[in-house]
Amino acid sequence: MVHLYKIYVSPVLLYGLELILPTTSSLALIENFQKKLLKQILSLPTCVADITINILTGILPIEAQIHIRALGLFNNICNQHEESMEKSLARRQLTVKNNQSSSWFVAVKHMLRKYNLQEATWYLDNPVKKSLWTSNIKRTVHNYWSKSIVQLLPLYKGLDHLTTGNLEKGKIHPLFRINCHSAIDTARLPVKLKLLTGSYILQSKRIKMYKDETDPKCLLCSKDDETVTHFILHCVQLQNIRNKILLETVDVLNSLGIQFNELLDSEKLQIILDITPVATSRKLSPASVAKVERLTRRLIYQLHIARYKIVCG
Repeated sequence: MVHLYKIYVSPVLLYGLELILPTTSSLALIENFQKKLLKQILSLPTCVADITINILTGILPIEAQIHIRALGLFNNICNQHEESMEKSLARRQLTVKNNQSSSWFVAVKHMLRKYNLQEATWYLDNPVKKSLWTSNIKRTVHNYWSKSIVQLLPLYKGLDHLTTGNLEKGKIHPLFRINCHSAIDTARLPVKLKLLTGSYILQSKRIKMYKDETDPKCLLCSKDDETVTHFILHCVQLQNIRNKILLETVDVLNSLGIQFNELLDSEKLQIILDITPVATSRKLSPASVAKVERLTRRLIYQLHIARYKIVCG
């Protein structure tokens, strides 16, 4: 669905905006539409941090996408012959207009400076081949925005285990690329995504959201605060369900050289919620990663079902 959004929705949404650059208010409207739609596609609530959408889908904010398109159009003008109307206009506008002008060419000049590129007049004098320009601009813009987004990550609680390496390359999160061979495994993914993005409503989260909630203790066992760690690894009421699936998971991980029971809770959660960094560092095969991913999705989903049966039953 994310792939279909990129192919069919995004081009229509951004059509012509590289030439008629939107105002701040119009840009906000388009950005809000993209965020809302992508959250619906990922089955995430609207309250989830906006940056998680960019990280999970690899799709940059609307402003960045327009910048890539506008700079691509500017490069087309740079590659025209000197007598062309567009190139002559570019030289005149960049010479006559000041930095406060609403000229399109002045806006492009600000974009180039934003990404620490050469001045606009330099590119007019030294045109860059289109294929080289496209790859360089995409890489530069992705690097700039990915760094900006990742810097915001520590400000949001609950995103500690979310891998961000895919954003710089503009690719969808590795969790979506793992082939689990089953529609059931795919249907279980939204629960994991809610836990991964800190939007799953546990008791420790409810107390911060609702005034009437005064006790962060787990409603199932009443022993500890109901955090993600407690819910997935420690709640005794869910022990039977957890042990049944986790035992199989541990056997698979042990065969891959990962001693799961010797890991810290944070390391265990990383494997259960997003095995990507572990798979990368240990160079695990796609088949092995898919096997672990199937088990962890099943584990989280069964815990989720059992919790709601007890709490609501």
